[in-house]
Amino acid sequence: MKYFVTLFIIVISCNTFAQQQKTNEIWNGADAFSMDNLGNLYIIKESVVFKADTSGRILLTYSNNNQDRFTYVDAIDPLRIMLFADEFSIVSFLDNKLALQSVINLREQNFYDIKAVCNATDGFWCYDHSQQQLFKYNFTLQKIAETQPLALLLNNPLSITSMCANDKWVACLNNNSGILIFDRLGSYVRSIDAKHASCIMLLENMLVYAENNELIFIDLKLNLETSRLKTDINNISSIKWFHNRFYLLANNKIIQIAYKKD
Repeated sequence: MKYFVTLFIIVISCNTFAQQQKTNEIWNGADAFSMDNLGNLYIIKESVVFKADTSGRILLTYSNNNQDRFTYVDAIDPLRIMLFADEFSIVSFLDNKLALQSVINLREQNFYDIKAVCNATDGFWCYDHSQQQLFKYNFTLQKIAETQPLALLLNNPLSITSMCANDKWVACLNNNSGILIFDRLGSYVRSIDAKHASCIMLLENMLVYAENNELIFIDLKLNLETSRLKTDINNISSIKWFHNRFYLLANNKIIQIAYKKD
């Protein structure tokens, strides 16, 4: 609870914090990254995963013997790190020591056009473009939720490139269109007009997305934009948050931004 109260204070005070941001590059050469709630970074470089602390010091390394190039990592569950290799639609799970737990070939589950996946506390979500649906599976590969075909819900073309979830919401970035919001059971809630959004993040009931060099905060319960935070960073492709700091991926660099109030 303290974690999210701190976030709330920052969100409502963004204008003050924005004038006092301190940036620090902690990693150069990342294809993608994620962060758990303990402050550990999980960084992908092709077929290698690095676990690092918030200063960028490497703690553990995992190398994929099959040479599948990882394109996504999700550490919402620090005991079950999700990896995705989109070329072959393969999902892998590692434990907190980066030991391989399981491998799932989504094509063997009759998914042949997976465009995005994300971890969940009780399973994982995937978006199959050929069916234009989101599906949720538990860890024994039983389907526990699915959306309606999205073409029945939306007028805009579908080009979902990333997604994220927590125990309340699922958010999908529909490229050049906006952000789709679903509840935890997959029921469509609303679309957010954000044609230039480049990445998304969920924190409790807060959606944060990057647009150019700004971070925009949306309260999903109130359906209200609460604030905007301008940074000096362009081309933001991923956002994470831990202890008064944002961690942004931009141009393959992970940049830490700290905020202090007068």
